[in-house]
Amino acid sequence: ARNKMWFYEQSGGPSVDGVIAITDTFVRELIGVVGPIVLEDGREITKANFNQITSATIEALREENSEAPKGILSELGPILLNAIKKPSLTQSLALGKAFSNALDRGDIQIYSADEVLQDTLVRLGLDGGLHETVQDYLHVNISNIEIGRASCRERV
Repeated sequence: ARNKMWFYEQSGGPSVDGVIAITDTFVRELIGVVGPIVLEDGREITKANFNQITSATIEALREENSEAPKGILSELGPILLNAIKKPSLTQSLALGKAFSNALDRGDIQIYSADEVLQDTLVRLGLDGGLHETVQDYLHVNISNIEIGRASCRERV
């Protein structure tokens, strides 16, 4: 995460105090709570079609050698953030549960440049770090820089 912060700043972005990474599983869950997201071009993103539409769009734009093949995520992000900022009472309860479940599953990982806060995140297991275990496991982390990029993490 520290490296991501450095690269982000080096690419012209402002300095940042931390990084929050979320998985596509959590994004789908959020869309399921707040309802469909309508993009500028009229496409409707739902919990059920999120992966299919985003993957198809990204692949099509890659084939066209687009400079921003993951631009759909940059468009979707602010719309989703606005939707979760103004929830109904029912949505508020469901969002609380979604965030709690996502934190438990590791679908939200947080890094802070503040050492005291980072120590707390590590202690709570919210840092996305690799921790000692009594058994072997595989941890694959594929990540990119910028808000318009996607990351994924798998544990086996």
